[in-house]
Amino acid sequence: MDSLFPLGKEAGFRLNRLLVPDGPLLHSHPYAWCTGWILSGGYTHEFFELDDNGQPGPTRVETFRPGELNHMPAKVFHRVVAVEPGTWTAFRYGPPQGKRQYWVPGKGAVDWEKIDR
Repeated sequence: MDSLFPLGKEAGFRLNRLLVPDGPLLHSHPYAWCTGWILSGGYTHEFFELDDNGQPGPTRVETFRPGELNHMPAKVFHRVVAVEPGTWTAFRYGPPQGKRQYWVPGKGAVDWEKIDR
């Protein structure tokens, strides 16, 4: 992440430069919603959305190119699996909701600070 622009307590904006894929675990973002607008390059991410019982739905893979939007509600866990050179995104989010979590096979959603690194 290269810069962060808070927009009050309920929303914010980041300009992200993606250099490498995420690690092996899918993660959530601590916002009610977030949307990434792909400015250049592109990336592929793997994701699923939790159902009303907190269980993961089908895992899907999607690729985003310049000009496309990636909208993720709070119930989405994802990870970037491939990044094209020169990838920049504008990332809008808000309002805060919960904590960043990782999806750990056999355990489910685990708060980020409880993950062994």
